[in-house]
Amino acid sequence: MGTALHSASYLCSGPADVHLGLGDADAIDDLLVTWPGGTRERFTGPHVNQHIELRRGDGEPVAAP
Repeated sequence: MGTALHSASYLCSGPADVHLGLGDADAIDDLLVTWPGGTRERFTGPHVNQHIELRRGDGEPVAAP
């Protein structure tokens, strides 16, 4: 699990990047993201060894547990 902590101050902020290690795995089935505010989305089939950008609303909605 990776967590993006996005800190900010007046008129500036830092990057909200998360780097995930896969260990011995060579593929990702899906990513489950819990956005600030508690909404959850699933992003399926991202490729490995690349930079991807996830945007709220682009994933498949997931009901809260």
